Amino acid sequence: MTEAAFSQFESQLNFFSEAQLKSIAVKIEKLLSHPQKNADPFYSKSNMKALAESDAQIKAGKIIIKTMQELEALENE
Repeated sequence: MTEAAFSQFESQLNFFSEAQLKSIAVKIEKLLSHPQKNADPFYSKSNMKALAESDAQIKAGKIIIKTMQELEALENE
């Protein structure tokens, strides 16, 4: 967070009482320490592993580029 964004956020904290801020902090801490059961499946361990492997292949230059016509030709084989 940039200093400008933080100061803008900080200026809005005056609207909350000390008790409200503590309650918000507790809720944030709970959310961060206990991921929701219905978390987005995109971030599952298996998907993150597959994404990391794909990223490694791209960085290693192990990619295949095909035109749409080439892909359609493969489909018709």
